[in-house]
Parts: sequence; structure tokens; C-alpha cells
Amino acid sequence: MVTIHSSEKLVKNMKSSKKLMTTGEFADLCDVKKQTLFHYDDIGLLEPEYKNENGYRYYTIQQAEAYSMIDMLKEIGMSLAEIKDFLQPKNTKKITDLLTEKEKLVDIKIRKMERIQHLIKNQKNKLKRHHS
Repeated sequence: MVTIHSSEKLVKNMKSSKKLMTTGEFADLCDVKKQTLFHYDDIGLLEPEYKNENGYRYYTIQQAEAYSMIDMLKEIGMSLAEIKDFLQPKNTKKITDLLTEKEKLVDIKIRKMERIQHLIKNQKNKLKRHHS
């Protein structure tokens, strides 16, 4: 992250050349609350590309990909601390082990959902036979 200690004119020039977005614009793009982005910045998970002297945060379109990765990792059950570790390429063994563990958990969830789907199909078939 770069902190800008200059005039608003510089920020406007950077916005046009680097396609910077305000926190609100970035939040809309990612379909997330601004407060979530503030929290991610506070914990060092997803820092804005630029922060001006007034503390306003500016994000780039490229950071939407990083947000998508964070969102996907949350979806598979990773904690924010685990995600932060994952996104810092320092210990590939630890990251590989974590992904292997999460992959096993996803496989378990898939098998459970497949069993539920099978039970639903069986119930539907029983109901069809009774009403035929």
C-alpha cells in the first residue's frame, strides 16, 4: 500500500490513470459491505492500493480478483487468519497441508449432500408410486 501525502489533484490523476475506485465503488463491484473492506484493511488481509492523507481508501480493479479469492476461501470454511496465511506465499508446505485439509472437508460435504439428494429422489419416487 502507498500512502499519498499530496493534493486531491494527484489522487484524481491517479484515479484516471490507474482506474482507482473508492471503497464504495469497490464494495459495489465485489458485492460486499464497505465495513467488510475496512475490516480486511485493518487486519492486513486486503489493503487498498492507495490511502490518501485523509484516510480515504482507493482500490484497483486487479484487487477484485484478490477479493474473489478471499471470498472463495471463506466459502470453503477457511478463517480470515488462515486466508491471510494462505495469501502470503511463505510456507508452501503449510499452505498445501491446509488446502489438503479443506479439500477433504469439501469432499465430506459433497458426499453428505449427495446422500441427501439421493434420499430426496427416493422420497419423490415413493410418492409418485403411491399416487399412480
